[in-house]
Amino acid sequence: MQDIFKISIHNQDLNYLKKEQLILTIKKIKNNKGRYLSNFTGYQSYDLKIKEFKDLIKCVELEANKYSKELGISKKLTVCNFWLNINKYKDSNVVHNHPDSILSGVYYVNVPEKSGRIVFRNPTISYLGSFWPDKIMSIFNNNNSSLWKIDPKDDLLLIFPSWLEHFVEPSLNVKKDRISIAFNLK
Repeated sequence: MQDIFKISIHNQDLNYLKKEQLILTIKKIKNNKGRYLSNFTGYQSYDLKIKEFKDLIKCVELEANKYSKELGISKKLTVCNFWLNINKYKDSNVVHNHPDSILSGVYYVNVPEKSGRIVFRNPTISYLGSFWPDKIMSIFNNNNSSLWKIDPKDDLLLIFPSWLEHFVEPSLNVKKDRISIAFNLK
């Protein structure tokens, strides 16, 4: 087989060493007023510009620029904005993409069990169902899937093209919050 089009996602265990400091900063921020953009419910902060995130942003930019080289992007990318997401029981995020940026991503700070997967939508989703109905597939793989689900875990960093639509499934964890930091790069 010859692949003619490809969508890749950068998937990296970050091993971020200053996670305890990060969690203390997050606890302070989550008391501030939030906004509703892609979050159907749950907390989403306004864009953050806090020096406590400087080291995390450096790690994100390093990984993003490794990924951008693989994609053939010739310019160095930097984080242009980032924000905090906290999803409690039944909280989710609707289908969206990230306009006005080149790459986007998420760093998972705290991911309890059953707290919702991130789901990416194949850009050809409207054609797949019409031409290749599920009933004719013996298995689903990256050649024929309309959705691709990733189970997040603590310290996971995902980076993807900003145009790639995605959403977050509802959290089914009654006791613990899922905490992530999302970002865009230009």
